Amino acid sequence: MRRGVKMQYIVRLLLICSGTVMLVVGLGACGGDQETPTFEPLPTPTTPPDFVVYTDESRVFSISYPRDWVIGLPALPGLKNRIESQRPGSEIVFTAVLPSPIRFSPNIQVRFADMGSEMSLVEYYEFTTQDTKESFSSFLVNSESRVQAGNREAYLSDAEFNASDAFPELTGKLRDISLQLIDGRIGWAVIWGGLSPSSEELRTCESVVRSFRLLE
Repeated sequence: MRRGVKMQYIVRLLLICSGTVMLVVGLGACGGDQETPTFEPLPTPTTPPDFVVYTDESRVFSISYPRDWVIGLPALPGLKNRIESQRPGSEIVFTAVLPSPIRFSPNIQVRFADMGSEMSLVEYYEFTTQDTKESFSSFLVNSESRVQAGNREAYLSDAEFNASDAFPELTGKLRDISLQLIDGRIGWAVIWGGLSPSSEELRTCESVVRSFRLLE
């Protein structure tokens, strides 16, 4: 893949800071000799009944989130046409956040990337994971699983890194729960970001991430 394209599209964490969207962008190089992940598929969980289902206007994807969360960025208008245009690059197409007085509120983002050519799920997963590790020195993947997102295979990862890697004035850990899947040349990343959650909050954010569905 051309480096100019690659530099545009990896965004790993969306942080909500006093109502301002802040993007932490991974710009590292892809590389390394890595073993191919071989994970057993996990069963698809039941979406909690109090979740709201969002479907974008082009009916490309849907995602469910808690009723008290607020949509921060609705899906990109004409998303289907943008995908079919085959212009390498990436865009955030949906965000939602839990309203909270704390500085970094739990939030979710959906992002798609036109990779410029077809990739396998393993290639896409390894690429995005390695890119983030090279961007944040303390980035640590706690767990990785192969899961089903509707009728598609995906990788689910639970990772964390020192908040100071992104913002030197901060302490503590930032958590990154992400679902990644590939559809031809289009890579999808569904990312929950925020301060390390409690066990109950972790179950909620994983439910949000795993509710993502491509509709075609």
